[in-house]
Amino acid sequence: MFFAAFKETTSMYMYTDLENLFRLQKALKGPARQRVECLLIHPSSVGAVISTLEFHFGRPQLLIRSQIAKARAFPTIAEGNMSEIVTFSTMVSNLTAFLENAGAASHLSNPTLLDELLSKLPMNKREDWARYTFSTKLCFPSVRHFSNWLQEVAIFISIATDVVPVETSKTNEQLISKATKTMKPVLVMTESKCLYCKSNHNLSQCEKFKNMDCSDRWSFVKANHLCFSCLRPGHSTINCNTRRECGLEFCRRYHNRLLHERSSKNFNGNAKSTSTADNADVVKQAAETANVVTIFEISGLNQNTTFQMRNVRTTRKLEIPAQTLNVDSFKLKYDKIRNLPVDDYVNAVPQILIGMPHTNLVRPIEVINIDDCFSVHRSKLGYMLFGSNEDSVEGVVCRIGCELDAINDIQQQMKEYFTLENFGIKPLQPVMSEADKRAEAILLETTKQIGCRYETGLLWLTNEVEFCESYSMALRRLESLETKFEKNREFGTWYIDKINEYLSKSYARKLSRAEAMEVKPHTWYLPHFTVCNQNKENKLRLVFDATASVNGVSFNSRLMKGPDAYQPKPLLSILFKFRQGVIGVCADIREMFNRVLIRQEDQDAQRFLWRGGNSSKEPHIYIMNAMIFGSACSPCSAQYVKNTNAMKFRDLHPRASSAIIDRHYVDDYVDSFETGDEAISVSNAVKEIHSYAGFELRGFKSNSEEVCFHSGKRRPLLRTLKQ
Repeated sequence: MFFAAFKETTSMYMYTDLENLFRLQKALKGPARQRVECLLIHPSSVGAVISTLEFHFGRPQLLIRSQIAKARAFPTIAEGNMSEIVTFSTMVSNLTAFLENAGAASHLSNPTLLDELLSKLPMNKREDWARYTFSTKLCFPSVRHFSNWLQEVAIFISIATDVVPVETSKTNEQLISKATKTMKPVLVMTESKCLYCKSNHNLSQCEKFKNMDCSDRWSFVKANHLCFSCLRPGHSTINCNTRRECGLEFCRRYHNRLLHERSSKNFNGNAKSTSTADNADVVKQAAETANVVTIFEISGLNQNTTFQMRNVRTTRKLEIPAQTLNVDSFKLKYDKIRNLPVDDYVNAVPQILIGMPHTNLVRPIEVINIDDCFSVHRSKLGYMLFGSNEDSVEGVVCRIGCELDAINDIQQQMKEYFTLENFGIKPLQPVMSEADKRAEAILLETTKQIGCRYETGLLWLTNEVEFCESYSMALRRLESLETKFEKNREFGTWYIDKINEYLSKSYARKLSRAEAMEVKPHTWYLPHFTVCNQNKENKLRLVFDATASVNGVSFNSRLMKGPDAYQPKPLLSILFKFRQGVIGVCADIREMFNRVLIRQEDQDAQRFLWRGGNSSKEPHIYIMNAMIFGSACSPCSAQYVKNTNAMKFRDLHPRASSAIIDRHYVDDYVDSFETGDEAISVSNAVKEIHSYAGFELRGFKSNSEEVCFHSGKRRPLLRTLKQ
């Protein structure tokens, strides 16, 4: 209804884009306003606002889904509650009519929708429908057939039980409301028949009606008993919801602007070369009443053609300084404008401002460039001289009553206003918090390379870390996990294999009885579970729950996330660099977090329980030697290790080192190149540098089939990326 009302009232009352902008700013609220907030700033954006609203809220598909959802949410009718069939019949009839009027009649032939509607009826009525289709030989019945049959059944039930269709019960309303609660609001586009030409538009939009004389329009409206404001039947002007003053030529009567009888008196000003009228008497007539919207007719100097300026706003005084134009001396200097009809004037005060709504009057039809400073534009209102000549001494082309000293003073004030030093604002170096300084010190002190892998420490919040007893919590979580194993044998087998893989890769190890009995202040038992990545074909990942808490204390609550400078690069910056080259290359680091070792002093905080899926045995205590997925400090520490290793090769492989530091998002390598040879060279170097830190770069993909490398025999390094 919103779009139909907007379109109809715009045509009926001939609203300008500026007036429509004010209407939209006042009417739009909530999500609709948020969608077009940035467009509600200029009249020229009104069309874009309506198009955006139509796309997000006016698509017929949304309304179709909403209506079908209402029908599906209707509760099944019990055998003894036959009166509900009357209500259900009304709903099906409305749904059928809506789908036909919305151009979605194809939904009426949907057998699934028909079966869902039929399932709402009690069994005896379903049997009646089956007999009906058999007797009428309907091989492929539609929702329209079902609606017609159901209407007849509802009529018989109403006669037999003296039932009058009532509103849906509270229970039904709740069910329907619940089913359509998440549906977006939609804009309904309605059309009506023109009473004059019988076409699909309103009378106010009818071109034939507009071409009639005003007296004939009045006669037609009176003969058909139409409202004088909206030109619709059924009510009078005094009861019209859209009743408003005409406003044309100061008309205060309440009627449609198409019924306004124009007076023989017109304002006619002569536009000179400055595109302003100097006929003060004519302008004074329009400005007698300030802040009034009127229609103004204007013509160029010595021209017979007049142009209408609609929605002109009047004011008592424009407060514009006087201007002077010395045309004679100007024509002597430039031969190009010697024959142009441009008059001079002295201390002339502009009395008309032609702005955005009437730019067609002053838009240049022809441009005559005189020199670097001046040009003459020919418009519908005549010739206009543009430019300035600050070096001219003898002849002043255009003088405005402002002193040069005042202008210079204003410029100086603006310059001082926008000078940062005058504000006392100076760029400051980034200041690290005490927590970030502590995290940085831990990384610098504890990170070292051991063999082909790196070791680092946990970023503890304080020096003295103490946890409460967490064994019981971890045991309960293990028992809950084993229950899932019993329900899903396949899942249990995968989980057991994954723990065994961790043990074989030395990511974890089983504690001896003596080690298990030794409890330190920072000893903590981590529950473990799995997460499913739907973006990677439901791939499962083993995760340690570092947020599990006991008495409000968790593993992550005692850790710092690390300085921002050591966090993974923002994804947008990675993607911007990725779009620079022609050939794209992507890969990822296998089990990146697990490749980084945790120093022995901190490993007791990464204990976990496991008994091979056998709930009858006593659980054994294991410990994670490597960094876990789920720890608050893991992204920062892994990023620091990756970049520290890359910095060692910045002199040998500067491009590859830069790619590791600036073109990795956590464990994903995303890069682009101009040539295939460069892609091969850098990708191989990146893979080799990662191997020195124990990282395995795998899963290469590219949009180029030519990208390959030599390793013993020629084989593709990068698989073709499917477009």
